[in-house]
Amino acid sequence: MQMENDYSLRAYSDFRDNDQALRLVVDSFARYAPAEGRLLVKVHPLDPGLKGWGARLARIAAEAGVADRVHLLDGALPADPAILASRGVVTINSTLGVQAIALGRPVMALGRAIYQVPGLSWQGSLDAFWETALPPDPSLTEAFLRGIAACLHVRGRFYARPGLDVAVAGAAKRLHLGMVNQPMVEVMA
Repeated sequence: MQMENDYSLRAYSDFRDNDQALRLVVDSFARYAPAEGRLLVKVHPLDPGLKGWGARLARIAAEAGVADRVHLLDGALPADPAILASRGVVTINSTLGVQAIALGRPVMALGRAIYQVPGLSWQGSLDAFWETALPPDPSLTEAFLRGIAACLHVRGRFYARPGLDVAVAGAAKRLHLGMVNQPMVEVMA
């Protein structure tokens, strides 16, 4: 899940909140996912817990008839083990999608995401995703990750100290060199 105040959720998706997206995903999962499938919903690491996602998700899953197959994952837990154990990742347009692509898992972006590209993410319907989604193309994945690393993203993580130190150093270097969003592009004063 993404933070509900995330600009990318408001500007680059048709969802007004996470409840709407959760209902869509859980309903589709209930109807089209394999009977043995489980749905893990990961809370954003910075979510303040004001909406009580555990109870909300339990109610949505019960209404869809899959209460025993839908589980909430604490946002503080690292995502990589859950992604690696999964058949795929559904997100609105979170950077978790980039993480899943890097780990070779199929990704369904419900919003407008930078990685919503044939060969990187699933281009079919959500209903078909559960059974037929393919993993990202490895060579396209490598090129995509190199491209965003050089042009857009700064390495690091904002939720833990070592990652924060790397992010701050990388951002400061780009600002100092006048490189914003693209390599070798100078910031005009």
